[in-house]
Amino acid sequence: MPTTTLTLDWRKTLIAAAALACALLAALFLLRGTTAHAQGQIKLEIEKTLEGSDLIRVGQEMTFTITIRNTGTISVTKLPLLDRYNSGILQLVRTSPDYSSHDTAASEIHWTDLTTDTLFGPLAPGDTIKVTTVFRAIHAAPETVNYAEIGAAEGMSGESGGGENDQDAGGAEGGHVILTKGLAPGQTPMVGKPITFTISIRNDGGADLVKIPVTDTFKPDYLAFISSEPAPSSVSANQLVWDDVLPLVGLTRLRPNEVITLTTVYTALKEFDGTGINEVGSSGTEDEFQNAVDAPKQDEVPVRIIGDASAAPTAAPTATPEATATATPSRSTGGGDDDDDEDSTPTPTAALTATPLAITATAVATDTAGITATPAASATAEITATAVAGSTPTATAVIPARLPVSGGGEASYAPWLLLATLLLGGGALAYRTARRGSR
Repeated sequence: MPTTTLTLDWRKTLIAAAALACALLAALFLLRGTTAHAQGQIKLEIEKTLEGSDLIRVGQEMTFTITIRNTGTISVTKLPLLDRYNSGILQLVRTSPDYSSHDTAASEIHWTDLTTDTLFGPLAPGDTIKVTTVFRAIHAAPETVNYAEIGAAEGMSGESGGGENDQDAGGAEGGHVILTKGLAPGQTPMVGKPITFTISIRNDGGADLVKIPVTDTFKPDYLAFISSEPAPSSVSANQLVWDDVLPLVGLTRLRPNEVITLTTVYTALKEFDGTGINEVGSSGTEDEFQNAVDAPKQDEVPVRIIGDASAAPTAAPTATPEATATATPSRSTGGGDDDDDEDSTPTPTAALTATPLAITATAVATDTAGITATPAASATAEITATAVAGSTPTATAVIPARLPVSGGGEASYAPWLLLATLLLGGGALAYRTARRGSR
């Protein structure tokens, strides 16, 4: 019996010891969790946003902002950050703060620790830090995703955390080259005269243009090419071609919103009014990233070519002036009875009619840019006198040299002549007597 009792006591002791050990382990585990909770926890939030428009043109910049917020209960003393982008669409321009490393092959930007004293310092609970990345669009794409992720973060007492991430996206479209064509100012297109056109080329994109071919197409029935500035690379029956206008004007690239101008000179061959006889276009334009650039506006200019005709206005008088002269001589003889009187009163009438001939004005063109009219007028007046008599006159009408005296005979001048002779004679005699007395 004693032996059996001893064996049972040993087994009970072993079971009790095992139970006690399990209880101690459970207590230690609970105490460890309580201590960790009392120390705090790391909890971070990250947000990535695209600033401005989500659609830009190739060559323009795209800016992303990464915001990291400490929503935990302890300060973060180590905070790595990774930013990943599509290097086939975007090209890194700059970051703030500066990155620790940039892997262009993997398209990754790394910040080893944002909480160093030279950057932001420890990130306290409730605080935020912002990181900015700026990219340039180098190819067109409807959408490109930019991704940011927090690395293995650590707390001030060695707590670990991190792994949060966020992303945002934007798109890029290709640039444009705008062509505009017009007539040079101060021109009146005329048949047989030169016509000057101007061609303007504007970079409407965000990237530099490094190659700009231009074609100018015309209808040879209406226009004949004379010259251009700069000279084209080739000339065919109906088209001028510049393989690349940039080196021809002394440039290597056309920057955004810059403009270059070409001029072309043609001779007008026929009259025309409308569009379609001369238009400009561009195909094969390239930007600095070797992207093909569209030229959506193939421009043509409306033209009105007038003929080289001379105007010939004719001025005709609206009234025919008529001049009528009537001479009525009258002769009367006084004295004696009526049988001895001889009166003759013929009344001839002369009708004078002035008939002006047509006046012709001729316009002569003397200027290549306009018409100068020089009227040359000539007029001839023809006067015809026609005698009209009411009856056959019995005496020839004579126009007197003096006015007729009516009611009596003609006045006699003999007494007056005699008196004048006596006065002159007396004066001469008195003068002679006076001279003799003075001697």
